[in-house]
Amino acid sequence: MKVLTLVMALCALAQPALSQPFDTERNRLPVTVLTGPWRFHTGDNPLWAKPQFDDSHWALLQADRSWTEQGFAGYAGLAWYRLKISVPPAKQPLAILLPSTMDSFELYADDSLIGSLGTMPPTRSVVMNGRALFRLPAQIARPGQPLLVAIRVWHWPSNAIFLRAGILSPPVFGDAATLDIMRALLWRNDFWATAGSSFGVFANGFTALAGLALFALRRKEREYLWFGMAQLFWACNAILHVILAFRPVSLLSGNTILISATSLGMLFNVQFFVILLHQRKRAFYWTAIASVAVLLSAIPLLFLGVDYGIWNVGATAMTLVYGLCVPAMLIAGVRRGNRDAKLLVAPFTLSFAVNVLENLAEVPAIARQPWGRWLQQHLTTLITTPFPAGVGMLCGDLAMFSVAAVLVLRYARSRRDEERLEAELEAARAVQNVLIPEAIPSIPGLRVECVYKPAGEVGGDFFQILPLPANGVLLVIGDVSGKGMPAAMTVSLLVGMVRMLARTITSPAAILAAINQNILGRSGGFTTCLMLAIDAEGKVTVANAGHLAPYVNGREVPIPSDMPLGVLASTVYTETAFSLADNDQLLLLTDGVPEARNANGELFGFERAASMSNQPAAAIARAAQQFGQSDDITVLSVKRQPPSVDRIPTLASALWSASG
Repeated sequence: MKVLTLVMALCALAQPALSQPFDTERNRLPVTVLTGPWRFHTGDNPLWAKPQFDDSHWALLQADRSWTEQGFAGYAGLAWYRLKISVPPAKQPLAILLPSTMDSFELYADDSLIGSLGTMPPTRSVVMNGRALFRLPAQIARPGQPLLVAIRVWHWPSNAIFLRAGILSPPVFGDAATLDIMRALLWRNDFWATAGSSFGVFANGFTALAGLALFALRRKEREYLWFGMAQLFWACNAILHVILAFRPVSLLSGNTILISATSLGMLFNVQFFVILLHQRKRAFYWTAIASVAVLLSAIPLLFLGVDYGIWNVGATAMTLVYGLCVPAMLIAGVRRGNRDAKLLVAPFTLSFAVNVLENLAEVPAIARQPWGRWLQQHLTTLITTPFPAGVGMLCGDLAMFSVAAVLVLRYARSRRDEERLEAELEAARAVQNVLIPEAIPSIPGLRVECVYKPAGEVGGDFFQILPLPANGVLLVIGDVSGKGMPAAMTVSLLVGMVRMLARTITSPAAILAAINQNILGRSGGFTTCLMLAIDAEGKVTVANAGHLAPYVNGREVPIPSDMPLGVLASTVYTETAFSLADNDQLLLLTDGVPEARNANGELFGFERAASMSNQPAAAIARAAQQFGQSDDITVLSVKRQPPSVDRIPTLASALWSASG
């Protein structure tokens, strides 16, 4: 009960306080929006900054819009705004905030220059989207006294192509601390207004990093590089648009950076499309490249006094020419059945159409019309949630993300193809391992060594060591043109035919002729092959299908070289005979040995190979591999020994010694 009584007493005491009146005059915001009307006059005269000057005959303009909308359309040059205001009676720090101007300007208060933005004639350091806060000195802004505010504006004549000129948003006069807060709020509003551009910075930057990362993983696929570089420069373009909202930027410098970033983005873009679509560099490609070259070469003209209006029209025209070429390249890709082009043609064509509309809406004759203003408004601000964005920005983002989606799908297809190829190579490797002899058969009187070093996972070299009746042996060494899976399949075919034919045929020439007839039109390439039959007495019968000649005791054996296998059906293979004496060493090798190349481009060469031909096969193979292997290396050596020597190594031990 005591608590309830206490609460009621407190409420009774508080009632008079709640009903106290609020003094709107005393508690109002200590700032004034200087909408006007302002006195306005074109031309220039330093007397117009003086407070005693009579400006009663000047025109009256509002400061909430450009002078071009108030009867001075088309004027370019110097002009003055004048307005008399009363300084508040209370002594306090005062300032003037100019939220938005299109041009360079100077601010005067009672004939004293308070501050400026940009420069005045004859220099051309015109600013873009200027905003400034100027504090008024206490000796000028005297409490309770009138104050003349004069603003001298220079609308660069070369900039007259833009419809807006002069003050675009009313200046604000009042308490300096409050104006600081207002300026901060305007910056926050600018941040919101440029959220679309900020999103573009991150989106373009992210896709640029993604493209460059994919290129780092797949160096042979240059489309990822060009896409990443293009997106990098589009990100730079978006960054400049964000900067323009917060800082005054020189018109010449800003346009130089903007056009440079845009041109380089366009250049890398067209390179990306010509590779992505597998197109030849034809008319549309070269037209796009020419438009980029014109844009880049026109940048110095800005600093040489060329009329900016004419320059801007030319730059816009080149941009539109480029924009037309990209959809044209995509349409050509669609006609050829390119599926990536089918996914990209719609968003890029739409983006180009919107770009054309945006440029048309800025043409002065159209922009002055009510429907032209409606078109420009809806093109520049289509949505406001989650952030303001225009049609052009949305269409550009749609085109960008469609390209990103195509690249992701392309990467997925490439990985799927690689996995399938890896499975095929694994199968080919398994087949080839079965075909390579695991052990050298025991041949009385002969010591055989062989080393096989494929340059890739699956090689194109092959060899066989097949025993013949009466202690003879058939030696086969060859090299299939090409590499990888096709070469491995051809090797499998050849080895199978050699093994089958050697059961019934002992003549090397006859075996080569039979293989040639069977392989014609089946392999898609050619095969070099050297085949030797050695009997127990050391007689060697050899036939050569375009392969390297054998060496005996370091010297090349002169034998005829006929056409490789799989080239001509009418080829006749000739046989040559020679003999091996005791301790003679016969060496067979593939071109991977003499064609080994070091970092300086020097070849291992035939002379070096011949000088090492008396060494073990493993030593020769190791020397060529260390010199710089670029192709499959196969070395096979045969040494005739007296009957008392019977040491026959396995192939596995020979390979191990070569790799060690």
